[in-house]
Amino acid sequence: GADVKVQVKSDQEPAIVVLQEEIKFLRKGRTQCVNSPVGESECNGRAENAVRRVQVKYRTNKAFLEAKFGHKISADMPATSWMVRWAGEILTRFTYGKDGKTAWHRRRGSRCARPLVPFGEKVLYLPLKTAEIHKDKGEPKMFHGIWLGANARTEEIFIGTKAGIVKCRTVKRLPEEEKWDFELFSQVQGVPWRPVPGVQGDHVPVEIRSDGSITKAIDEDGVEMAPEVAVEEDIGYNIPT
Repeated sequence: GADVKVQVKSDQEPAIVVLQEEIKFLRKGRTQCVNSPVGESECNGRAENAVRRVQVKYRTNKAFLEAKFGHKISADMPATSWMVRWAGEILTRFTYGKDGKTAWHRRRGSRCARPLVPFGEKVLYLPLKTAEIHKDKGEPKMFHGIWLGANARTEEIFIGTKAGIVKCRTVKRLPEEEKWDFELFSQVQGVPWRPVPGVQGDHVPVEIRSDGSITKAIDEDGVEMAPEVAVEEDIGYNIPT
């Protein structure tokens, strides 16, 4: 509300400073922008601690997968960018504070009880009902993909495929000897800021057609999205390390 004071604290990176000023401009209430001294990022305290915790969780997940796959995971694999995202989500869902509650519990009023699959595991997934594949009775109903986490707002599951990232709500786990497929993991395409190669935007579709277009779907805000087709050459990814 307008009577709530908010302090926006960060380092002096130009892009973050611009964001701070934009928040201050858009808010009606009092907003104080605070920046740490140059070269003293540790002054950000909680933020730096959160970054370290995400890094630790990411390294733990990476080591677990490498043990399962029997191969080293390269940082330039698109699937690793989803691992960073999921590391933060795990902390939100399952790390308890001094009040005995997780951040998820405080925000939603209840604990996260949804069954989860280990990140990077190969599963069978069922496309959402709006997927056009369901119109063809002769087509299989479930497909192989890599489990890459879940959407905190909708609880839809992110699935990695060779064509890009899709979302679903139903998955079936495979026998132990089939769960860890390094070849498929390494061939997953799509990153959080561009889930489908060649398609602008960060919208995750319910289906990717053979021509690279995506099936019309309802986005997270309940707005119907029209199919999009790649209009520019895919130039690859620059995955941060």
